Amino acid sequence: MADLNPAQSALCSVLFHAQPLLSNLRSFLAQFLIYEPALRYRCRGLGDGLRLEGAAPRIDGDGIIDIGEGVQFGSNMHFVLAGSATDPACLTLKNHITFFGQQVIGVARSVTIGNHCWIGGNIFDNDVHPFALTPHPGPIGGVTYASAPVVIEDDVWVGLRATILKGVTLRRGAIVGAGAVVTESVPPYTVVAGNPARVIRQLRRGD
Repeated sequence: MADLNPAQSALCSVLFHAQPLLSNLRSFLAQFLIYEPALRYRCRGLGDGLRLEGAAPRIDGDGIIDIGEGVQFGSNMHFVLAGSATDPACLTLKNHITFFGQQVIGVARSVTIGNHCWIGGNIFDNDVHPFALTPHPGPIGGVTYASAPVVIEDDVWVGLRATILKGVTLRRGAIVGAGAVVTESVPPYTVVAGNPARVIRQLRRGD
């Protein structure tokens, strides 16, 4: 390969060092010109400070989505909403929530996540695999599936690949270990882990 002349070498150097800047610029433009407007279209409310690692969450079905300020979504997130016109599915994400990993949130009735939470697991307020949810809750294959609201209060941490199931409330400051399956509500400032999740530690508020 022939040696580059000084002008070619300078141009190649500029292009090489500009790659991160160009990549960041492309991501910035994609978020603010494509992904954020598309997400805003699907939401009843969307606060300031949205951060996306990749595309906006995929949203299937219909329902009410409210997203507060300073929410960060990881890549490959998926929301499945399966309410009805008279009883809509409601997904409420409050302020300063960080999602990391690849989460699925399946909502037939209601899922609420409070302020300053870190969420790395899947959340389902019903007994049906999210991809089998229909636009209207009711019989699937002749069986009526159950659902109950999921509430995650402020300052909760949910580890990677954990699963939060229907009717569960995670009280303020609760911590859910990676891979845990939570079938019962968790008291404030309590660490749970395992399948099914069990209490392994009680935290003091300052821990």
